[in-house]
Amino acid sequence: MCGYSQEGFANEIAIPRAYYGTVERGKQNITLKTLHQIATGLDAAPSQLLHQAESWNESNFPALRRAGRPRK
Repeated sequence: MCGYSQEGFANEIAIPRAYYGTVERGKQNITLKTLHQIATGLDAAPSQLLHQAESWNESNFPALRRAGRPRK
């Protein structure tokens, strides 16, 4: 991610590392403010991140399958 460690990126965007880690793992929903902070840190528009998220599916998140969540 832009050459940062998870901790470095979280510090750069002023989000606690532990919280950001849960976001990365898909275990935490985020607010629009947090979306904006992440997008700014990635030098992207929030809409770009949302557009990319539309193309994701459960195959991108094997941890969800292991957690026993039903497939869509």
